[in-house]
Amino acid sequence: MSYSISSPRTICRSAIKSDAAFLLQLHSDPADAEMRVFKEAKDSVAAYEQKAIDWAATAKEGKNRFFVIVVKPSSPGFDSLDCPVSHDGKLIGMTGFNTVTYTPGQEQPHLDCNAQVDDINVGVHTLPAAARWGWGREALAAAIDYAFEFGTKNVTMETAGVNKKFIAFCAKIGLQKHSWSRMDEQIGEERCYQFDRKAWEEAKENWPDTVAINTK
Repeated sequence: MSYSISSPRTICRSAIKSDAAFLLQLHSDPADAEMRVFKEAKDSVAAYEQKAIDWAATAKEGKNRFFVIVVKPSSPGFDSLDCPVSHDGKLIGMTGFNTVTYTPGQEQPHLDCNAQVDDINVGVHTLPAAARWGWGREALAAAIDYAFEFGTKNVTMETAGVNKKFIAFCAKIGLQKHSWSRMDEQIGEERCYQFDRKAWEEAKENWPDTVAINTK
């Protein structure tokens, strides 16, 4: 089973076998060595072909839901974007649900069965070549909207303390008051966020690019 969400300039969809070379490139991004975005990176195209199959299985089970981010050919800047080409655009990164926490007592938790969800952890990571266009933030907004559409009470996010740009962006849209710092054994200082739908709607009012949050 595959999943897809769309925003004005991006498509966030389930990874497929032909995305494997891109996934290896993304997970080998030197910035990841500093921020440890992917803690279980693989080392071959074949490994990511299998990973795409595994992600489809865990998505069906309601454990997570990962998407590759595709910039649509109609998006301004598409022609000059130096990123891998796919059948539906150009691949720039990943977003989605890292983990899903269900309300205690759910016997058969499943995202597509209207299960009660307490929290969905959302993340985003893009190639350096895709920076400064706002595509990654647009895809993140779509993923967060998608999480709340499932009725989750809260969304959480984490980023390495060295990711000053993302932390500053979250402060700009008002999410700083819903955050705290902690120490992680692998990445050191980490900034954590947890917010409900009301706080998210307030944050979107401060979003610098209104196109990027028009995800309907």
